Amino acid sequence: DRLDPPDAGKAGMQAALQKVRTNLAALKTSAAGQWGSQVTELDGAIDAFQTTIAGVDGDSLLADLPTIVGDLQRIDTAWTALDQQIKESCG
Repeated sequence: DRLDPPDAGKAGMQAALQKVRTNLAALKTSAAGQWGSQVTELDGAIDAFQTTIAGVDGDSLLADLPTIVGDLQRIDTAWTALDQQIKESCG
C-alpha cells in the first residue's frame, strides 16, 4: 500500500504505522525469532518514527523534517536488512 502523507494527514499516518506494527508483530510470531535482530531494529525504527509523528503539529513540521527524514532512512535501512535476511533464508 502507498500512503500520501499530505492527503492522509497525521491520523492517516498513525493508522498506517499501526497497520505496519500489527504486521510486524505477526512476523515476529511466525518467524519464531529467526530474524530477531533485524525485526528488533525495524520495530525500534518504527517506534522512533511514531514518536516523532506524534509530536508533529502545524507549527513544528519544518523543524521536525530532519528528524522525520532520519527516521524514514532508519526504517528503510532496517527493512532492507530484514528483506535481505528473509531472501537468504527462504531463497
